[in-house]
Amino acid sequence: MWSGWNEVESGGRGSLYNLPRRLVHATARDRSPSIRSGTGAFTRSASGPENRGLSPISARYFRSAVHRHILRLFKGAGVSPGRIDLQGPTLNLIDHLSLYGRVDVALDPFPYNGATTTCEALWMGVPVITLAGNAHRGRVGASLLNAVGLGRFVAETPEQYLTLAAGLAADPDHLAELRTTLRRQVNESSLCDAPAFARKVEAAYRNMWHAWCAKASGS
Repeated sequence: MWSGWNEVESGGRGSLYNLPRRLVHATARDRSPSIRSGTGAFTRSASGPENRGLSPISARYFRSAVHRHILRLFKGAGVSPGRIDLQGPTLNLIDHLSLYGRVDVALDPFPYNGATTTCEALWMGVPVITLAGNAHRGRVGASLLNAVGLGRFVAETPEQYLTLAAGLAADPDHLAELRTTLRRQVNESSLCDAPAFARKVEAAYRNMWHAWCAKASGS
């Protein structure tokens, strides 16, 4: 049992979500053996999407051209479609967040990073690996991870990105520890300290205004 999440009270300082307590636990038996062993990041149920209790919206997604296109992309990269589990839209936020219980490691896309999804993953106890880019769209992941004290998961090269992801996926003990501690770490980090962030933004505005005034006056 991944425990410890109930210890983080909802609605606390900078709390990202006020979650019902039924969502804060998941059991290891719900996870695919290939994920538990670290041998596969993606799996797909042999029963097919029509037998997995999916919503009508998700069922339509699985039959869509987008779904087929994504599978073709993975197949072209040498990944069998049988290893891929694509999840369509969910009906509500609770169902959406509960899916993170099936994820061991989240891979931040590049060159355009995630933002909300990165915060969601961390809040649900899932570590995120990101590749730092050279523009805002590619540095959001690095900014978020550094803010919560996870700079060690920021890669500077594609090769390092692969090494970090593979190493983390092969370390179930560390993953289990992160699953039970990440929410508290995020909640106590500067990422969730709104008053401090506001003061820093105000100070930046004030410095910019003083610099403009000094330039305008020629001093």
